Amino acid sequence: MPQDALADILHHILVNETSTPGAPPASEQDIEAITRVEVTPENVEELGGVCHISQEEFEVGGRVCQLQCKHAFVEDSIKQWLRILGGGFLTTII
Repeated sequence: MPQDALADILHHILVNETSTPGAPPASEQDIEAITRVEVTPENVEELGGVCHISQEEFEVGGRVCQLQCKHAFVEDSIKQWLRILGGGFLTTII
């Protein structure tokens, strides 16, 4: 399977998944504690340049959520992910 096809499938699952098996959702307190970072010309590449959940490119002047593991995401995307996949995911990656 081509890499792009796999990424498209994973993206579709992440965007459309509504079940909550496994760990309970992350608490709103944990979600709100995630660091927000302003995207600058100097750090856009360091942040990864794109949200690996939504595939949206980071815009200079915009803000992203950066986890302690240094992965960065569009805020709405990581919030939805954590509300679906749960706090167990948050604690395993930070």
